Amino acid sequence: MQRIWISGYRGYELGTFGDKDPKITVIKYAIKQCLTNLLEEGQLDWVITGANLGVEQWSAEVALELRQDYNLRLAVMLPYLDFGSRWSENNQLKLQNLKNQADFWSATSKGPYQAAGNSGNTSSLCSSTPTGPFWSMTRNTRARASMTTR
Repeated sequence: MQRIWISGYRGYELGTFGDKDPKITVIKYAIKQCLTNLLEEGQLDWVITGANLGVEQWSAEVALELRQDYNLRLAVMLPYLDFGSRWSENNQLKLQNLKNQADFWSATSKGPYQAAGNSGNTSSLCSSTPTGPFWSMTRNTRARASMTTR
């Protein structure tokens, strides 16, 4: 089983402020080319991503599109359960649709958002035992990787 965790810039960090921005088309094309190459080489089964607005959601959209032609599964990992609750109604709807279409989604913390340092828990990022296709992540930690396979 091969998986890739995709994370990256938020839309506002790239200067995209709408779904029709031509920069998004180019970014999604690049993501699609990368994922397609991995799929064609038999190097990819799962796309794992967060659900932040920007590269993470665009990657998930590309994965859902590629799922029509390849045996590809999508996992969405949220940092906490009420992630996205402060977003606009339109963005909350996009997040809900993404979770509904994903093969798997979960939150690394079952509680609400807590700023770093509030709980005193700064334990390691991953446990030593993988669970299924995912590593167990502790709360108040954040993983970021870009276009790397494991």
